[in-house]
Amino acid sequence: MPYTYQTFGQLCTSLAVRLGDVNSIYWRNSSYGDELSVYVWEALRTWQAYTGLRRERCSFNLDWDTWYDLTDPTSTGAAPQNPAAFLGPTVTDSLLVQSIQYHLIENANTKVTGTSWVASEMFTLQSVTDALQRSLNQFIQDTGCKISNFQQPGPTPTSDLVNLPQNVIDVRRVAWGNTTP
Repeated sequence: MPYTYQTFGQLCTSLAVRLGDVNSIYWRNSSYGDELSVYVWEALRTWQAYTGLRRERCSFNLDWDTWYDLTDPTSTGAAPQNPAAFLGPTVTDSLLVQSIQYHLIENANTKVTGTSWVASEMFTLQSVTDALQRSLNQFIQDTGCKISNFQQPGPTPTSDLVNLPQNVIDVRRVAWGNTTP
C-alpha cells in the first residue's frame, strides 16, 4: 500500500468534522484566526516531542576540541549539513500567547495577533508573558538544553568573586585556564 498523507488544510477540516463544527461556529477555521490550526500545530509538536521522529537528516564534521552550538548556523556550517536548519526554534512567544488565549477561551470573536491581549480582565498580557518566561527559565535550568560556552577573566588575586552576565541562569562547568604562555 503506498504512503498517503493529509495536507495541513485537510487535517484542520478533519478536526472540524470530528468536533462536529463543519461551519466553524465554535472553533474558527479560516485565514482570519485559525483556532483549529493552533490546535493541530500543538498536537503535531507534542507528538514529535513524544516520539522524537524527524524525517530530515543532516550530518557535519566534528572536531574533538571545538564547542558547537547546534542552533547557530555560523557554528555548524552551511545547509544541508547544518543542524541549525533542523534544530532551530520554531515556536515564538506570540504563537504561545495565541494558544493560551484559545485555551483560556479569552478571545470571543476577535482576531488574535499574539501581540495584543483581547480578553477579559481576569488575565493580562503581562501576566501571561511573565508566566511564559518563568516556565522557560525553569525548563532551561532543569534540562540544561541551552548551554553556551564563554570565557571571561577570573577574579583578581584580592577577590574571590566572579561577576557573571545577567543572562546566565546556571553554571554547569567551570575550568580555570592559564592565559600566559
